Amino acid sequence: MDTVYVDRLRDVQPSKRWPYDRAAHLYTTPDNLPALHQFAARLGLKHSWFQRGNVLAHYDLTEGKREEALAMGAVEASYEVQRDVFRQWYERRHQKKKGKA
Repeated sequence: MDTVYVDRLRDVQPSKRWPYDRAAHLYTTPDNLPALHQFAARLGLKHSWFQRGNVLAHYDLTEGKREEALAMGAVEASYEVQRDVFRQWYERRHQKKKGKA
């Protein structure tokens, strides 16, 4: 099974781009992007909302969408899982910069 993760809900500063005061991320490992996009589409997220970011490719989630994602089978990532996934994304980007990927 292709695992899609959500991180913890955190307080954020609302802005024009993100008018909510809480947010989480929906993400996966670098080799699992098709599953992430499929899951996001089933969740009702637009592909245009996908963010590659400097560290982690992800979709931002409102509190309600985070709860929906969990109900649909997303896994709430522990600190250790989140750290490992971030490391995979970092290594992938580092390899591309060196021309190894």
